[in-house]
Amino acid sequence: MEKYITGDNLKITLKYPKISGMADQKIQNELNVLFEQKAIHAKKQGLKCAVVLSKAEYEGTKLCESYLDYKIGYNQNGLLSVVFSDYQFAGGAHGSTLQSSYTFDLQTGEDLTLSKILDDDKNYTTYIDSMIRNEIDKKVATGDLFELVTFKSIGKNPAFYLAEEGIVFYFQQYEYFPYAAGIQEFVIPYSVLKGMIIKTMIM
Repeated sequence: MEKYITGDNLKITLKYPKISGMADQKIQNELNVLFEQKAIHAKKQGLKCAVVLSKAEYEGTKLCESYLDYKIGYNQNGLLSVVFSDYQFAGGAHGSTLQSSYTFDLQTGEDLTLSKILDDDKNYTTYIDSMIRNEIDKKVATGDLFELVTFKSIGKNPAFYLAEEGIVFYFQQYEYFPYAAGIQEFVIPYSVLKGMIIKTMIM
C-alpha cells in the first residue's frame, strides 16, 4: 500500500504491506490492521511535527517530512519478518529514522520474540553478544565505526528480524554509534546457530 499527503509545509509518504491469500482470514486481517496502524502512527507524527514546526521560531525550511517504508526480510515456511523504517524531519540539521520489526508465525499469528526462535537453555545471548562484539571491534579497528557507548549485550528483548542468511540484530541511531553511522545491523548466520534454533522451519 502507498499513500501520499502533501500540504504547504507537509510531505507524508506511507508505504506498508497488505497481505492477501492466507488460509486463515482472521490472522490475515489482524496483521493487515497492525500494518495499517503503523502507517496511521507515522501520519500522526508527521502532522504533529508540521504543527510544531509552523509555530517554531526557526529560520530554516518549514517543510516537515514523514516517510514510512518497509521491506520483507523473510517470507518462507510459514514465517514472515517485516522491517519498518520511519523517517521524520521537523527542522534542524537532519531528520531521524526509527527502525522496527515484526516476525510472525503465520500459522498462529504470533509475533515471535527471540526466545521463541532460539533455545534459552543453549545460552544463545552470550554467544550472540560475543559475535557482535567481535564485529564491532573489527570495524572500530579499521576506522569504519566509532562507538559512543560500549556495547555489552543484546539483552532479553533485542531488536531483530529474520533474513535469508541469518538473524539480523540492529541498533537505532545514537544507541551505540553516531548519527552518521546510521542504523547498524549485524547478521548472525543460521549455520552458526543451528544447534540453538527452535523454529526448525527456518533451516
